Formats: sequence, structure tokens, C-alpha cells
Amino acid sequence: MSLRVSVIVPTYRDWPRLALCLEGLRQQTLPADEFEIIVADNDATSNPPQLPEDVRYVHAPAGYSYAARNAGAGLARGAVLAFTDADCQPAPQWLQAGLAALEAHPEWDLVGGRIDIIAGQQNTAVRYESLFEFQQQQLVELGGYSVTANLFVRHAVYAARGGFDGALKSCGDSEFCTRLGTQGHRIGYADAALVRHPARETLTEILDKNRRIASGQYDRLLRDSAGSRRRFYTLLLHAFRPRPREWYYILAGGRGSEIYTPAQRLPVMLLRLGLHYQIAWRMLRSRLSDRRVEHHIR
Repeated sequence: MSLRVSVIVPTYRDWPRLALCLEGLRQQTLPADEFEIIVADNDATSNPPQLPEDVRYVHAPAGYSYAARNAGAGLARGAVLAFTDADCQPAPQWLQAGLAALEAHPEWDLVGGRIDIIAGQQNTAVRYESLFEFQQQQLVELGGYSVTANLFVRHAVYAARGGFDGALKSCGDSEFCTRLGTQGHRIGYADAALVRHPARETLTEILDKNRRIASGQYDRLLRDSAGSRRRFYTLLLHAFRPRPREWYYILAGGRGSEIYTPAQRLPVMLLRLGLHYQIAWRMLRSRLSDRRVEHHIR
């Protein structure tokens, strides 16, 4: 039987959580002979543990996670590529539901699945993550893209369009999906295709991610502005314009924030506001100094 799907999991020094991810893949309702698992190791100095015999391994030290995903896809034999991350825990029906969505909608070439946040505690960082991170249905239906923690792509389409931009440190998922969208490929949302992602539970973790996002967005704006400083600043102003409606909804208890008290919602809104403009400031500072935004998070 030909393989229906290849699961590609990039990792960077995250072997304990990868083990949980692989355990979730072993419990899939899709028959084991219909999918393969490929782990793409992005650590240049890697000393990987012994992986299960049914897991294929590729060492992809060059570049960042999107380059690693491309390396994994280069080995894939499935008709569909399913991307998730080492820190994700796929629900048992994940693969079956993602494939069912593609089969039910032949007009879709990409599918983004649902992502639930899991956390061991409750604090401002966790509440922020639950309200703003991995809002997949909104990303797919309004933004036209899915994060790579839960993304299905027809293999032939991926190969024809060149895969991810391996030079990007962040935001490669939105770049990939929107690029394919401009080329006529549609994306849909599958609520039943569920993976769970651990929340970032400290401000430090959230700020680290924000720096990584700034790096990816800066690279994209440089490319989209084609060397024009005026075009760069125009794009920057558009991307980081004030969004009072979004902040009002949080304060007023909308968009799911009604489960929190007003005293809990206020610091979440202030954190959102600060992160929004921190990214803009880092990008502006880098452009003024002609120094690229750098970060150490893979």
C-alpha cells in the first residue's frame, strides 16, 4: 500500500518533548502502514538518542526550522505532508481527520487543524497564550495561513511551489501559505484535526518568541520593500497600526476572555499592547542602523 501521509517533525535539542510527540503519533487511528514519521534535527552539534525503528531521521543543521522542514520533506514518500512540532502532542484522530478534510474538499491543497493550549498553571503569560496564540480557525479563514504546528499540504503542490523559504527564522508558515494562496491554492480549516501545544508560562519565554517573530517579519519586510526605505516604512506602519478594537474586546470580555476576571484581563491586554509595539520598535531600530534583527531562539 502506498503511503498516504508523511509526518515531518523538526526538532532542536527537544528530545524529551519529541518523545511525547512520537508517542502521540503511535496512537493514531490511521493505520500505521499508511503513514511515516520523519524527524528533522536542526542542531549542528546533535547527539540524538536512539529513536524508534519506524522513525526516519535526517540531520539538517543548516539554517533554521523551515530549512529542517524542507530537509524532511525531501525524504517524504507520502501523498500528503503533515507538519507538526516536537513540542506538540497530536490527538489520536489527528492524521485521519486532516486527510478526511483534504478528501472531502478537493479544492483545498492545504489544511490547518485546531491547536489547543495545555498549561500546568494559570498566570498572565498563560492567559495571554490561550487568547492570542494558535487561533487557527481565525488564521486560516481570515489570514489565509496555518502555523506549521498543525499543517497538511498536498505533496505535489509543496514540491511544485518550492517548499518553505529556508532562509527565514520565523514567519515562514505565513509566507509559505500566502505565497501558495497568490498562486491559486486554497487552504481550509479542520477542527477535528487536533494537536495540543504547551503554553509558554513565563514572560521570558514570550519575549524570546517575540524576538524571533521580529526577526522573521524584518526579513520579509526587507524583501517585500525591494531595497526601498520608503516602502519599508510604509509596510511597517501598516503592519503595526493601532488596533483599539482588539484591545477593547479583551477588556470588555470578548473573544473568549470572558472566562477571566477584569483584573486578569487588564495585564493580558497590556502585555499584548507591549509585544505589538516591541516588534515594531525592534524592526525600526534595525532598519535605521542597517543591522539585522538577531535572536538565539530556534
